[in-house]
Amino acid sequence: MALPIILNEMVTEDAGLVSFVATPGTDTDPIYAVDNVRDYRPYTRWKSSSSADSYLSGDWTGTNVVVDAWAVIGHNFATAGTDISMQVFEGTWVDAGSGTINATSDDEIIVGILPASKTDNAFRLAMLNNSVAPEVGVLLWGAKFEFPRYIQGNFDPQGQSIMAEQAISNSGEILGSTIRYREHNINAQFTRLVDTWVRNTFMPLWDSHLSQLKPFLWCWNPAAATLPDSQYVSITPGAQLQVPFDPMRQALTLNMRGRLRQ
Repeated sequence: MALPIILNEMVTEDAGLVSFVATPGTDTDPIYAVDNVRDYRPYTRWKSSSSADSYLSGDWTGTNVVVDAWAVIGHNFATAGTDISMQVFEGTWVDAGSGTINATSDDEIIVGILPASKTDNAFRLAMLNNSVAPEVGVLLWGAKFEFPRYIQGNFDPQGQSIMAEQAISNSGEILGSTIRYREHNINAQFTRLVDTWVRNTFMPLWDSHLSQLKPFLWCWNPAAATLPDSQYVSITPGAQLQVPFDPMRQALTLNMRGRLRQ
């Protein structure tokens, strides 16, 4: 079992980015623009112009970026029978180390964890052997944020709520139910944290991303990197950041929510 991680990075937002392109191209319908993969919204998508082998490539010529994890949220890879991988340019394009992944469902979150981080100036998401044009909702790739300790307390990775309306008769009988969606409800507590780690490592992530309620990949067991071990979530609106003071070690509690994906 590996330490929990958060992945919120998009190296395509790095200031050194020279180009971000789709090959062989993008569907002519403007709703499928390539920049859709950078807006954190799985329901807006990029779509390839054909079912040929397709790539989303980032070029940072003159500037190296670090990638040790990547994820795709929102896709049609199961329908398309796509072979998915992350590649790095080392004189020629080679697998970055996470291997080839095949989706079993179009709702599945695809997660790749590299055995060792790669520092280079060109990476690409490869989508090969497609039966139909591949689509991508959100592409996260970059340096993962790793917690220094395992989760403590009564952690429930399966916790969820049913967001629905239900009609009940005057006698209490159920007349019908309309389920809108199900969502994860996650409460993760970490203890015995070093104060300098909380202040200098965690708080910058909290201030720049988590507290803005921006979505991120939460992976409590990267060794598995599948549902329900990986979930696309945000901090629960209205939740308090809890970091009770202790002169020796600190505790940290995160409350998160996100739509359940099967």
